[in-house]
Amino acid sequence: SSIGSLGSKFNSFAGFATVGAAAIAGVATSAIAGATALFNFTKQAADFGSELYDASIKTGLSAASISALKVAAEGSGSSLEAISGSVAKFNVLIGQAAQDNEKAKRTLKDYGITATETNEAFEQAIDVIGRMTTQDQKAAAAKDLFKDRTGAILPVVDQVNGKFKEYIETAKKLGIVLTEEDLKAADDFGDTLGVLGSQAKIAGVKFATELMPMVTGAMSSISQFLSENQGVAREWGQVVVTTVNG
Repeated sequence: SSIGSLGSKFNSFAGFATVGAAAIAGVATSAIAGATALFNFTKQAADFGSELYDASIKTGLSAASISALKVAAEGSGSSLEAISGSVAKFNVLIGQAAQDNEKAKRTLKDYGITATETNEAFEQAIDVIGRMTTQDQKAAAAKDLFKDRTGAILPVVDQVNGKFKEYIETAKKLGIVLTEEDLKAADDFGDTLGVLGSQAKIAGVKFATELMPMVTGAMSSISQFLSENQGVAREWGQVVVTTVNG
C-alpha cells in the first residue's frame, strides 16, 4: 500500500539520517581531538621556547648560544637549569669588567679573555678551560670565572670539546637552534595563556560570588528547618525502620 511504501521510505531515510548523524559526530569528534592535540603541541613548544627565552635573559646569551648550550648540557647528563646560574654569574663578571671593576678585569685578563660581549667572552672561557690539562686547573677556572664551586659547567666543556663556537655552528646545521624571534613568540604565547588563565579564574570567582548569597540563604533555611524539626526527622526515621521491618 501507499502507507506501507511511505513507511519503508521513512525507515530508509531514518537509516541514512542515523548514519549521517554518526558521520557528522565522528568528524566533530576528530576535529576536537585534532584541535586539542594541536593546542597541546603548541603549548609544549611554547614551554620549551619560553624556558630558553628566560635563560637567555638571565645569562645574556643569544638564542643560538642558549639553544646549543641546552643541547650540550643535556648531552652531558646535566640540564640548562643546573648550569644557567653559573653562566649568569659569568655574565655579571663581564658586566663588572665593563664598569671598570679592577678585580673583574684582572680575573678575565688572567685567563686571557679579551672579549667584552657576553657570547664571545663565553666562547673564549669555554675554549680556555677546554685547553687546560688537569681537572684541578679546570675546577679553579670554573670557580673564578663562573663562581662554580661544584664544577657543574665542566661536563658541558667536555661535551663541546672546549669549542663552543664550533658546537653552535654544528647545532645550526642540524636545525636544533632557535632564533630570537622564536623565543620571543614562545614567551608571548606563554604570557598570554597565563593571562587568559587568570582571567578565567577571576571570572569564575565573580560568577560564584553572585551565587553565594542565594546559596548561603538556602543553607541557612535548611539549617533552621532541621533545627526546628528534629522531632519530625526522628519520626521519619522511625517510619523508615517500621517500613523496612514490615
